[in-house]
Parts: sequence; structure tokens; C-alpha cells
Amino acid sequence: MREYGFFNKNKLNIFDIPRISFNYAYKESLLLTIFSFINGIIPLISLIAISSFIDSVSSIYYGNSSYSSFYFSLIFIIFCLLYFSMSSILIDNLAIRFKNRISENLGVDLIEIVASLKYKYFEDGDFLDLLSRVSHEPETNLSKAYIDLLKAISLFIKIIGIMVILFVKIPMATIIIGLISFPSFILADKAGKINYKANIEKEIYQRRVTYFTKLLRDRFFANERNIFKFSTYINIQWYKNYNLSRKIKLKAHIKWLIGSEVTGLLTSFLIASVILILLNTLKDGKIGLGLFISVVNSIISMIPDLSWQLPEYTESLSNSVSYINDLSKLFDLEKDFSYLSLPSNNNVEI
Repeated sequence: MREYGFFNKNKLNIFDIPRISFNYAYKESLLLTIFSFINGIIPLISLIAISSFIDSVSSIYYGNSSYSSFYFSLIFIIFCLLYFSMSSILIDNLAIRFKNRISENLGVDLIEIVASLKYKYFEDGDFLDLLSRVSHEPETNLSKAYIDLLKAISLFIKIIGIMVILFVKIPMATIIIGLISFPSFILADKAGKINYKANIEKEIYQRRVTYFTKLLRDRFFANERNIFKFSTYINIQWYKNYNLSRKIKLKAHIKWLIGSEVTGLLTSFLIASVILILLNTLKDGKIGLGLFISVVNSIISMIPDLSWQLPEYTESLSNSVSYINDLSKLFDLEKDFSYLSLPSNNNVEI
């Protein structure tokens, strides 16, 4: 029988996502982690290479430099382009293997856990709601949790790298980028908790919708539908519960959308301020044209990162933490593993 000790905590947090992922898919988790750190570093290498490339072209044009720095920068730019084109295919394939491995291992664990639970739980509505949330595509929930965590780490490495480069030349620009990132993270974390809470409330009605759908469509209930003529009543109940479920989810989504739009506007305004600061620094001769162009290009590319991707990853991780806590609750319920015992092979004597 497998041990489930990695779930035995009062409250799981974001740092437990890698621990659980490595438990179920060690090799795939390790490879994805390595790729995520490389993905965070490559944009910084590209930024430095482009900066050096532009400066070397300018120097060659004015006759102040040889072609050696030009070729050196060009090699690094080509390397970064080749990596981005090839790594996406490898990572996508690895993500599929990662999800399949979790499905193989976590799926077996969930079947064992549910099959060994005390019968009393199956008469409890709260337990049935919990089971419905946890058992719905667990491999998708857990694999997405870890992959989104790695994407967030890659994004933070990229942001921190740009901040370090800017801090050397323009400390004020670094402070502004920090001011952009922090509220985005807080708003997204709050939105994630609101969305998961909405999912919990929605699940009560969604489970009823599933039950009513079976009553209306399943051949097993065909005779009862004909005898008791309950189809009209069940249709009304189905629509009522479906509508309640939809409204709860829509309300949470609207809150998230408003927060994202506010964050996006704030991000665009502050990044415009950073570019103006960079322009003044370029005019004063404190930075070169190559660094200015490459940094501005990187900062502009950060607008969707900070406006949408960072809030999306943070919300997803907030949801994932709530999910693994629900998973922990299920694993922590009272069990009797004798329910899993196979029948005896001994012949019964009469």
C-alpha cells in the first residue's frame, strides 16, 4: 500500500506543489524545472546580446570597432532564437508526459483512497461536494499547478534580471518596475482565492445539475420518467441550479476581469514612465543606444507579462493551493484498507 505522508499537513501552501509533483513524476518534474530556469535566463542573454550587437554595428559604421564583437553578439542572438524555436516543442512534449505520469500515479491513489473510505462519508453532502471538486481531472489540476509555478518562476527571473541591469544605471526605473509587479501579484492572489471560493459554492449546484441531467437522459430512469411524469419538474430544477451555478462563476470572473484591467492600465502607465526615464538617461550619455533599445524592447514585452500572465499564473497558483488542500482533506479522512482486500482463493467447503 502506498504511503500518503506528503499530504499530512494542517495547511498546504505553494511550496508543497513541487513536493507533490516530484513525488508523482520525479524525472519529468526535474526536467521541467531545468527548462524553466533556462527560460528565465535566456531573455537576459538575448537582451545583452542585442545591446552589444547594436553598439558594435554603430561602432563599425563610425569606424571605431572591429567585426569581432559583431560576430560574437550575432552568435548569441542566433543561439537564443534557436533555443526558443526548439525548446517550445520539447517542453510541450515533456508537459504531456508529465501529465500522463501524474494521471497514472495520482489516479491510482485516488481510486484506492475513495474505495477505502468509510461508508458514512457517502451520505454527507459536504463530502460529495469535496469529492466532486477533487476527482475532476486531478492530473490536469496538479500538472497545471506545477507548470504555472515554473512559468511564474521564469517570469520572475526575467523581471529580476532586467531590474538588476537597470539598477546599475537607473535605480529609479528598478523601483518603478517593483511597484508594478507587487500590486499585480497581490490583486491576482486575491482574485484566485475569490475564484476558488466561487468554485466551491458553484459545485453544490453543479452536482445537482449533473444528477438532474442523469434523471432526464439516462435510460435507467426511462420507466420512472414515463410512470411519474417528472420531466417538467426536473427540467425546472435543472435550469434553476444551472443558472445559480453560472451566476456565481460569472460574478467571480467579472471581479477578476476588472482587477486585470486596472492592473493593465497601471502597468502601461508606469512602463511608459520607465521608458521616459531611459530616454533622458540616453540623452545624458549614461547608457548606450544598444542598451536603450534592448531594454525598451524587453520592458514593452513585459506589459502582457505583468498585465495578464503574472495575474493569470498567480490566480492559477492560488486556485491550485486551494485544490491541494482539498486533496489533503480527502486523503486525511478515515479509511479502512480492508475494503481493498481481494477475495480469498481458498475453495469453500460445503
